[in-house]
Amino acid sequence: GGSSESSHRGALWRGGSKGDREEGGGDMERIAEALSRAAAQPEQALSLLQNRKLAIIFGLGMMVLLITANVLLEDEHVPALHLTPPGALCANQEDMFDDVTHLCQLGNTFAYAFLLDHHWVTCAPNMPAAKMLKASQDESGNFWYKSGHREEVRRFYATCVPTCAASSDTWHGSKHMCLVANDIAQVWLSGSGQKCSRGTAGEKAIRSASKHVGDGNFWYRADTASR
Repeated sequence: GGSSESSHRGALWRGGSKGDREEGGGDMERIAEALSRAAAQPEQALSLLQNRKLAIIFGLGMMVLLITANVLLEDEHVPALHLTPPGALCANQEDMFDDVTHLCQLGNTFAYAFLLDHHWVTCAPNMPAAKMLKASQDESGNFWYKSGHREEVRRFYATCVPTCAASSDTWHGSKHMCLVANDIAQVWLSGSGQKCSRGTAGEKAIRSASKHVGDGNFWYRADTASR
């Protein structure tokens, strides 16, 4: 009896029972078979790995996007201008109303140019609205006024007149342009004689504006008068 028990323990120490050895051998065969299939079809195996990698990257990207969106939605301190058409709240329809600060932003072309010290437009410099607007300029170069001052600002706007290149030229508000009245310039621009410098910024400005109007006359924008 002792000899038989000792023999059985020796068999277990050498590799377990026959059934255990057969089960272990079956596992090894299945692993070997899976590796064999992967080796036979490397493209399929690589595709599976790549798809899993893409899925992981996509999942991480969506997580970052959701976190960012949540932060932005919860942040109530992001500065933003909420400009809306002025209606009757501002001096004219060029200006814009900020419904957060309840201020009007100056948008009048002539008044804006005057306040920036451009020389092609003239406005009444000593009106209260002119001084108020000058003092309201922000870091971005915009000018502001309270809605309650819109009448004062409107009267200031009415004093602004563009300055044309010559006293003989005339400003036409319907076209927002100056009409060339100089006889020599008219003759030269029409190609009928006289002598003027070619290729200047002034000539280009006149030809461009005149082509835009298209009525046979010679025009230019007031902001190009100095050219």
